[in-house]
Amino acid sequence: MAIRLPADPKEDDYEDLVAACLIGLGYFIETNLHLRAGTTEVLELDMVATPVGDSLEGTVLLDAKSGKSGFADIFKVSGWMHYLGIKSSCVVRSQPPEAHKAEALEAVCKATGVAVTTLNMEKFDPDALLGPSVSIPHGTREALTAAAWWGWIGQRKCLSAFQSFCKSKAGSDAVEAAKAYRWAIEQSFFAATAIRRAGRLAERSRRLGLAERGLARRWVSVQTPAAGRSTWRSRLPG
Repeated sequence: MAIRLPADPKEDDYEDLVAACLIGLGYFIETNLHLRAGTTEVLELDMVATPVGDSLEGTVLLDAKSGKSGFADIFKVSGWMHYLGIKSSCVVRSQPPEAHKAEALEAVCKATGVAVTTLNMEKFDPDALLGPSVSIPHGTREALTAAAWWGWIGQRKCLSAFQSFCKSKAGSDAVEAAKAYRWAIEQSFFAATAIRRAGRLAERSRRLGLAERGLARRWVSVQTPAAGRSTWRSRLPG
């Protein structure tokens, strides 16, 4: 399957571009995360960027919009922020705001704490998204961003193929185990600490028989930080 970089990215391709730019700025990116409370889906996050040069408290929520974007998107992201207890967020749009709405937009952004920025192929300035997490030479950053865009598109296509395969093999024990582990990977994002995240994955792997029991027990038994130390992830359901 041939993969080409789109000249005018829309929808998923635009989200891939935004993710690639953030990788070039030194952020670890996760996309399309679904938070569940039990078996009920609570919310879906477009994109989460965590600076590699900072703690989990530096996490930023992002919502990428290749089409029209309005005040409703700002309030939606504001709701995500407050529910999850995340301090920073940004709506990234391909079209600049209309001039007559600029004053109102500034007021709403200030009141909600949600930033709004424009990124498109005409105004291609990744620095407008977030400040660099680490210092990367400009040429290296450009190469990294381009490679990440290719990779993100490829990853999305692979995931789509995986989902199609799972549907065609519904009921297979191996397929159900793979689906369960993929879901565990996604849900582990909401763990309070990196150690707990690894522990959740190890426990799920052990239950599904995907890893040696000794390794799983080793991860699950790792002591977590002191109870008094809290991060935004510790305030989530489950």
